[in-house]
Amino acid sequence: MKRALAPKSQQPDLTAALARWLLPVDGLSRTQPKYILERSPHWWLRADMVLALASAAMDEPVRAALLNRALGDDSPDVAIAAAWTMGQTGTRVTEVGAKFIPVQSLSSRNSA
Repeated sequence: MKRALAPKSQQPDLTAALARWLLPVDGLSRTQPKYILERSPHWWLRADMVLALASAAMDEPVRAALLNRALGDDSPDVAIAAAWTMGQTGTRVTEVGAKFIPVQSLSSRNSA
């Protein structure tokens, strides 16, 4: 089963299914979700993993750290999934990454 949970597995759909099944019952180690979120080349696998964190049986500080890190993901879909999951779980944004665009710069673009 460890091989199927590897982020660069040849079967990412199996990795997603196993993670979604094991997270609510505390079936993954503390490092496995982080490893999958950091190393998987598949944006949809990372987004699915982030959504599964809403029902994960894990310490709140661990969930908060994973979700805050996912907010800065290169894929907008993963970042949106993280924001949605944070809203569902009441997790606060604690890390502001350099990838965020300040609101002022967006409004100045629209007025030009």
